Amino acid sequence: MVKTNTEYNKKYYEENKEKIRIKQAEYREKNKEKILSNNGEKIVCKKCGKFIRKDNKNRHMKTAKCNNFITSGIINEL
Repeated sequence: MVKTNTEYNKKYYEENKEKIRIKQAEYREKNKEKILSNNGEKIVCKKCGKFIRKDNKNRHMKTAKCNNFITSGIINEL
């Protein structure tokens, strides 16, 4: 008996692993241009003002340089 949504999702994934992989591959192939154009887009970090690529945003937000920018008081000078 499945008790939680997480357990159900894990069970569903294990039972349908190959089907899920095929659908994901088809989607990536069908939307390759859209995925590549969005990921390479340059954006400005709202925390530190640095130009970053959209696909690296989460990694950038975890860096010490970005996180220390606010705490160091530099943002008040902008």
